[in-house]
This record gives sequence, structure tokens and C-alpha cells, in this order.
Amino acid sequence: MKTRAIIPIFLARKGCAERCIFCNQQILTDTDEPLEPDQVEEYLADCLQRVKHLTSRRVEVAFYGGNFTGLPREEQEAYFCAVAAFRADSRVAAIRISTRPDYISQDILELALGYGVRVIELGVQSMDQEVLRSSGRSYTPAEVQSAVRAIQAMGIDVGIHLMPGLPEDTVAKCLQSAEEIIQLRPAFVRIHPTLVLRDTVLATLYREGKYVPWPEGHIIEIIKALLKRFRAAGIPVARIGLQPSAALRNPENVLAGYNHPALRELCESLIFGEKMRLIAAPPAGETGQTDQPLRFVVHPQDLSKALGYEKENLKMLRNLYRESTIVVETSPEIARGSVKLRQG
Repeated sequence: MKTRAIIPIFLARKGCAERCIFCNQQILTDTDEPLEPDQVEEYLADCLQRVKHLTSRRVEVAFYGGNFTGLPREEQEAYFCAVAAFRADSRVAAIRISTRPDYISQDILELALGYGVRVIELGVQSMDQEVLRSSGRSYTPAEVQSAVRAIQAMGIDVGIHLMPGLPEDTVAKCLQSAEEIIQLRPAFVRIHPTLVLRDTVLATLYREGKYVPWPEGHIIEIIKALLKRFRAAGIPVARIGLQPSAALRNPENVLAGYNHPALRELCESLIFGEKMRLIAAPPAGETGQTDQPLRFVVHPQDLSKALGYEKENLKMLRNLYRESTIVVETSPEIARGSVKLRQG
């Protein structure tokens, strides 16, 4: 099976009737000038020419950064037609678009499907009405449910974006949102903890003391909890946090919020650390010491997570069993995400 390669085309707020309180597309996409339909064909040809390895992968074109289905129908068709030649000769396998739940209709879905859209990503952010209202999202949880079901009924995959930590959000509300999304069975989710970006309404609220970002500990615990819940439900988490960039590393652009460059790796490492601590914990009343080496076995692709972000799990285990030898080994026979303990 071919791996997927996605060529993003950022529309930078095109199709957006309103600006969300957290949005600064210039920072997120490093551009404030979206490609117009008549520029797309040359751009795609250049991408495919420069990145030769794409020919061995399933290539998809993704229209991100705006509200695609909020564009006039003729403009949507113009973008689709710009990709048509690449689909005709199989250089591009499919198209994906991003939009809002309240910009989905049967006509829109039929148009998208006819032009090769196979994934629609919805900026849901939360399933709590008060969080949506406070964040300027003018749709209801019921509209989210209706949009997801309509997309799925057309045979199009749905991706859902969540933003923990928006105004009026709580850990309980965020976990409840996750449970409601699990019931909708999306093809995948993306989790983007809220950041306060400059030149946004949220930045103004932050400066006025009307918005308080979640502390680091809150963010880490909620990400861990969401990862566990979606994984248990068999729903992939496609991304955690925003794509690292020079713009996001600039403190003048990100005023507040937990902006860790490897948030997923950190949280998954902490989950592995919890599992390893649990199975290695000394019995009550006994010291952490054994004459036999403690051998933790994980799948080869989980080795870095088992060792921990900056080897923190290994340090934790060595502190737990100070006089013992700690070894982390790999075996393809171990299920992904699992840890086994062997002594000797």
C-alpha cells in the first residue's frame, strides 16, 4: 500500500465570512496572499517536479487555511478544475478540503465528490455550545453532527479538528466533546491546543485579562487523556499541535499558550512512562532493587517513546530501581503501544 503525501495549498481565510477569535492565518501559513485558481496548476507542477519521491506515493492536494465551501460555487469549481489534469493522469489521487460544519449542504457535497474530494476536514473545535459561542463559532453541536453524517453518507472521509483551552472551555467539557466526537466515528482527528496569536481577538482578551490560557500541566494531561480515548475507540489522531515553523517560534507572534515543538512525542512518551512505572513498581514495603536486569520490551517503532522525551522514562526507571540494570529492548512481536517486562 502506498504511503500518502499531501501537497497543501493555503487559502488564507478565503471563504471566511467572519474571523475566528483565535485565527491569524499569516502566522499559521506564513502567507497572507492565497494562491488563486489560475496559479494552482503551475504550483502543483513545480511541487511534483521538485519532489521526485512523490511519484512513489499516493499524492493528495489539500486546500487548507480557509473555508473552502464558503467560496462561491464558481470559485470552488475553478480550484477543482486546476487540479483536474493532475488527477486525469494519476499524478494526484484525490483532493481534501477544510471547512466549517455550517457550510455543508447536499449540493456542496455532490460538487466536491464529483471533482474527486475524498476527505473533508471540519474545524469543529468543541462540542460545547458555550465554548463555541464564546469563540465566535456560529454553529451548534447539532449542526456538527448533521454535517458529519451527511459527509459520511456520501462516502467521504471526515477529519475533525479539536482546540482544547478555548474561552469557557474546561477539562470536563473537552473530554465530553471527545466522547461525542467518538460517537460520530470520524476517519481521524487533529488536536490543536489553543495558542494566543498576535493580532487576534483572543490576544486582546488575553491582554485585558478576560482570557486565561490553560497552564502547561492542564494541556499535557488533556492531550494524554484524549490520545488514550481516541486510541481505545480506534480513531487515529493525525496531528497534535500546529506544524512547527519559524513564525510559531517567534515570541512576538505567540503571546501565550503551550507551544511545545514536539507535543505529541512528549505526551506519548509520558503515557509509555506511566505504563512502565506501573508494571515495574516494587511491591508495597519493598525497595526498588533486584539482582536481575529489568528488560522492558516494546515494538521497534515505539522505542523513542519508551525511552521518553529526552530519555526521561529511562531516568525515571533508574531512579525507581537505583541499583538495578534497566534495559529497553524491541521486538516486532510486541503490539504497538504495549510494554512487556522481562527479568533476567
